[in-house]
Amino acid sequence: MYSAADLVGRLRGNDELLGPGVTIEIAKKALSWLSFFAARLGVDFEAVQESFIVEQLLQLYAFREVCVMKSYGLNAPFGRRTGAEDPDYYGRKLAYYEERIRTLEKTVTAADLTRGNGSVEKEETPYKNYREVEIHRG
Repeated sequence: MYSAADLVGRLRGNDELLGPGVTIEIAKKALSWLSFFAARLGVDFEAVQESFIVEQLLQLYAFREVCVMKSYGLNAPFGRRTGAEDPDYYGRKLAYYEERIRTLEKTVTAADLTRGNGSVEKEETPYKNYREVEIHRG
């Protein structure tokens, strides 16, 4: 599984504005959010496997935290700075990342979290049929 230090290294170059703001504390918080989401699906955090979906969730959680910190740090959260016409880019990105998180969390299943990279075929997992429906024709 990912470590906080490894996660910081992976995320630093992914967003020009937010990447440099990713710290060890934010990476730990992103891992905590992933643990919380996995628990909501009934998945033990130790069973979560590294995959594209998991990496996307971690990226979204981390960047959301950076946006919250930076936006509130401007003393004008989610809007314009006082007296200036330049917009709060962190607030705008926060809305974008919130929407992406909502969309992805609606589609991710327990099986998605427990399948590692390269798992194309259906494999036996204790989370089979959890939020999934198998359809047979014939």
